[in-house]
Parts: sequence; C-alpha cells; structure tokens
Amino acid sequence: MFFVNKTTLQNRVAIYSGEIPSTTFIESLIRTVNPNFKVLLFGVKKQSFNYPENVEVHILPSAMLTKFLLSLWFRIKIRISTPEHFVKLNQLINFRATSFSGRVHLWAKYGAVVVNLPCIFHLQWGKSLSEWFFLKETFNVRIMLSLRGAHINYSPIADSSLAKEYKTYFPKVDAFHAVSNAIKKEALKYGADSAKIKVIYTTIDANKLSKRKTDYSIKNTVQILSVGRFHWKKGYHYSLLAISKLVEKGYKLRYDIVAGDPNEELLYMINDLKLNNYVKIHPKLKHNEVLDLMVNSDVFLLPSVEEGIANVVVESMAVGLPVISSNCGGMEEAIEDMKSGFIFNLREVKEIAEKLEYFITLSSNQRRTIAQEASGQFERLFSSSNYTNDMCNLYKSIL
Repeated sequence: MFFVNKTTLQNRVAIYSGEIPSTTFIESLIRTVNPNFKVLLFGVKKQSFNYPENVEVHILPSAMLTKFLLSLWFRIKIRISTPEHFVKLNQLINFRATSFSGRVHLWAKYGAVVVNLPCIFHLQWGKSLSEWFFLKETFNVRIMLSLRGAHINYSPIADSSLAKEYKTYFPKVDAFHAVSNAIKKEALKYGADSAKIKVIYTTIDANKLSKRKTDYSIKNTVQILSVGRFHWKKGYHYSLLAISKLVEKGYKLRYDIVAGDPNEELLYMINDLKLNNYVKIHPKLKHNEVLDLMVNSDVFLLPSVEEGIANVVVESMAVGLPVISSNCGGMEEAIEDMKSGFIFNLREVKEIAEKLEYFITLSSNQRRTIAQEASGQFERLFSSSNYTNDMCNLYKSIL
C-alpha cells in the first residue's frame, strides 16, 4: 500500500505553490513551521532552491511526455492501492478536462498530492478553494486557507461568481489564517466562521535584513521611496499628486519608485505634473538593492488603496526606515499614527502632502525615535518566533 497510514499523516502539511521558489509568504511559511511539521511542497520549478531536510519538494514537470509518464504512474499506483479513490479522482478529472492533454496535466497535478496524501492542505489564495476542495470531500484532508490581499479584498467584489464560490466553500473550511483583523472582517461577509479564523501577522526574518538605517538627518534633497508593482491598487496617482504639491511649495524632493515598467498613464501623469526631474522609476531590483535604497532614503511612502499588511512596510520598519502609509487594509494594525509611523486616509492627496511635510520638519532625533518605535512594533507583531508558534498552534487545532 502506498498511502501512508493515519498515524504517519500527522504533522504533514501540503502547500501547492504553483511556482518553486514561491511568494515571500510561502517561503517564510516553509522555513518557520518546518521544525514542527513535515512540509510537502508542490509546484513547477522556476529557479534553483535549497530547503531544509524536512521539506519534501514535488516538482510538476513542464514537458508533455514527462507529464504523461508521471500521470500514468500515479494512475497505476492509486488504482492498485485504493480503487475507490481512483474511481472518484478519475471522474473528477474527466469532468474538469475534456482534452487528452488536459487530463494528463490534472493527473500529474492532482495525482502527486493524492499519492503523498497530507493531513492538512494549506492554500494561500481563496480562488484556489474550488479546485482543491475535493481533497476534503473525497480524502478527508483538512483544508486551511490564508486570507491575503486581493483575493479577499476586491476580487470577489469584481467577480460575482467568485463571491458565490466563497459563500459555498468558506463555511466548510477547517481553519483560516488572516494577515490582519481587517481581512478577517472581509471573510465573515462570505460565511466564514469567526471561531475558525486566526489573525497571524506576516513575518519577516530581521536577521536576513543585512542593512540598518542609522542616519536620520535630511540632506539637501528629501529622499522618498515607494516599492510595489504598477497596479491601480498601489495608489501611485495619489502619491504623485502629493509630491507635486510639495514641489510647488519649493521642497527639494526625489521620489524613487521601484515597480518595473510603468504604464502610459503614469508616465503621462509624471510629465503632465512636470515631475520628470523629481521622480525616478526603477526596474524590479534584487532584494539587496531595495535594502540599499531603504537605508539611503528618508521615508517610505505607501499610497495603496488595498493591502493586507504590506511586506515592504514591515521590512522598512525592521531596517529603521520611517513609514507614511494609507489606512488601507490592516496597515493601522501595523503602524500607530504619530508614534511608530504616520497614517493618512486613503486617496486623500492633501493628507499625504501634510504628513510628508510634517515629517520633513521633524528633527533627526524625532525621526530616529519614530524609527525605534517602529522597530519595537516589528518585534511585537512580526517576529518569526511569534509567527511559528501561532501557525503551528493553528495547524494543531484542526488535526
């Protein structure tokens, strides 16, 4: 029999990440819960990786021939060991895929998980629930869902069919991990059980942030930094308008945006506001290069209209860069206004400009004090030890 027995299923957590290595969230999750749980990681290899011994990686091949051979092997194993599982899985795959190549792909994808059956299947995106919920219904695997960002904040608002899916599946999910209390409230709208939702804040390993900001004096030019892809939810329209107001007042500014290739609308806006000499758009940079910008900037600006809790803000707090953020999502849970940073109402251009101007007028000691308060907030809310304990206890609660 190739299926592990019930006792050996304990402490086996599966994560289908899509790509390996995966998102910052998944990579942090793998490394923090690893000492306590066996982690089964499924996905397509995109780059080389080096995980701890207790992480078992299952690569989904890209080549059709390899997929076919792997899917054939899974079909044989499942059919011999548990024919009733084979029948149900085969029916599901035939229903979902009408083409031969589609069925081969799903047998390779689903078969890898069923052959290495976990106790808990941890999904990082709500949109994946309908695809993977068969693991609970057919194989009695516990389903855990992380509530993060777009998939809970605005995707179900824009997509009524997704909202309907959430209302179907959320009441049946065994446990939810929410990155903020604000996101927890969103999940309740779709029938999630409040008692099954645990708020566990994002973790950043401060030991891996090799640089720290030490100088809080502002030189001739105020260095303002934003990091995040060019997308409507990042709110760059509002930050550019605020920067324009300060330039009109005579402030010498440089606004660095690390976001990759800008769209035409934002390029036009920068030109129309005559900010070409004040705004520099960077391509996607390596992590160390972003850290260099952080320690050499005066303030981090998050103009977003939608976030869970932005990882880049948490990193800024850890390296000692003061933050000015909108009150979107759970950002007010991360930053205490006027103490560990600054909060403005989202889309309020005047407030952004006022907060920036106030920050500029502070003394270097006052800016240092704010950075120290933020560092303390980081330790209280976002340390890896807190994250490990909370996540492991959440897993244990549904075993």
